[in-house]
Amino acid sequence: MGEFRDRQAAQVATRIQQLIETGQVHEKETDKPRKCELRDIAILYRARTGLESFTDKFDRYEIPHHVTGVRGLAKTQEALDLINALRLLNNPHDDRRAFAFLRSPFVCLRDEVIARLRLLSTEENAPLLTQAARFLGDVDSWPSAPEHERLGAIEKESLRRGLRVIEHLSTLVHRMPLDETLEQLLQRTGYRLHLLLHEEKQALSNIDELLRFAEGYRDLDVDTFLEYWKLRDELHDKGLPEATRSTEDSNVVTLSTIH
Repeated sequence: MGEFRDRQAAQVATRIQQLIETGQVHEKETDKPRKCELRDIAILYRARTGLESFTDKFDRYEIPHHVTGVRGLAKTQEALDLINALRLLNNPHDDRRAFAFLRSPFVCLRDEVIARLRLLSTEENAPLLTQAARFLGDVDSWPSAPEHERLGAIEKESLRRGLRVIEHLSTLVHRMPLDETLEQLLQRTGYRLHLLLHEEKQALSNIDELLRFAEGYRDLDVDTFLEYWKLRDELHDKGLPEATRSTEDSNVVTLSTIH
């Protein structure tokens, strides 16, 4: 069954490429034919069993796609990291979010380093990010890492970059669309590169899904968006459907259930 689904997915991917190259659709507004685009194509399926065959093939054929109503997106590690970072940008004094950010692929600090910068701080009540910045400026010798002699230097630069990104984007998060904020966060911290090095194709797709979701609600302020995201997660946990939203700029193939 798995091999059959893989062959079927490959045939669908090939057909999509053919449609994009030579296919036409009739535009109702202009009453004229135009070139077929990805947004004109939808894949309908009865159940999610075997859906990975299609998403994997679409990734291999470099076909941008969107799976509607993906359950469990909020529970994936990459979504948790991004939403946590967004909450930190909204409140840089939130130590719990700061701790998760420093441990995540955004910075990749070892727990030992975080514990040391916390314990050695001369300002016990200062926010964790403030303590991290002071540690970065005052420490003479970075804690050595048994895994590799260069790891300490990599950590130090990663912390410097992460703090700089949070400082900059926290001033923009209330003035810039959320999807653009998240995209800048991903680019400036190298988060996608981390996933590419580990060949996490599904994780990269999940990030794109989250960005499309944020783009659909880019008119909301960050507080309202975070509340809506929390509500969305609760609805999915209860098995309730969510109304889908898309933008005219989302030129992707849509995969959706037929019920």
